[in-house]
Amino acid sequence: MSQTSVPEESATTPAAPPRTRRPRAAAPAPRTVRMPVAERRQALLDAATTVIARDGVRAASTRAIVREAGMSLASFHYAFESHTELMRHVVERVLVDEVHSVTEVLAGAAELTDGQVTLPELLGAALDGFVAAVEADPAREQAILELHQYALREPELADLVRAEYEAYDEAAAGVLTAAAAATGTRWTRPVEELARYVVTLTDGLTTSWLSFRDPERISAAREYAVAGILQFSEPDPDA
Repeated sequence: MSQTSVPEESATTPAAPPRTRRPRAAAPAPRTVRMPVAERRQALLDAATTVIARDGVRAASTRAIVREAGMSLASFHYAFESHTELMRHVVERVLVDEVHSVTEVLAGAAELTDGQVTLPELLGAALDGFVAAVEADPAREQAILELHQYALREPELADLVRAEYEAYDEAAAGVLTAAAAATGTRWTRPVEELARYVVTLTDGLTTSWLSFRDPERISAAREYAVAGILQFSEPDPDA
């Protein structure tokens, strides 16, 4: 007698219905910290100055500056209308700092007039102080020279360089006047003209140091510079 086979139940367990995941609550949006415009401008100026000192003026594009400042291009345009406007402020700031630095050096030399000092010693001290400032931070001086050239090529910025040199001339004239009064001498040329001559000499000393970094070379140039200034002096009979 034949047995009727009963089909075996499938060993496969039916797939469970997919679990419905609850949507995650959205994370709160990060708070946007809005930097005041004045702070943003200051940060961008600092970044531009850093880029120029490190990489040169040509490298100071808008993108490089905002990258250095950790900002976006949009942030830049909240602070400045254009790259030219930013660079004007950079040039203005750097040149004002440079004038202040040179004035301090020359004023320090002028303080020697409180004691017994000869005119050659006083002029030598002033030039030594100037050269020492260049030697202390040649990268800064290189950046300043680059900014000079950049500003002179930009009609909107050229007035800043002229104003800088007018300030240099004024500072040099003050030292020449004080030096003559303290040493019983007088100048045979107008002080204003001699001041421009002195500033031209200091420009040459700066370029010479940056080009050669040679103390002996700069020392010899300094001696000739002093001699060149002294040729326009004579004893003051009224002193």
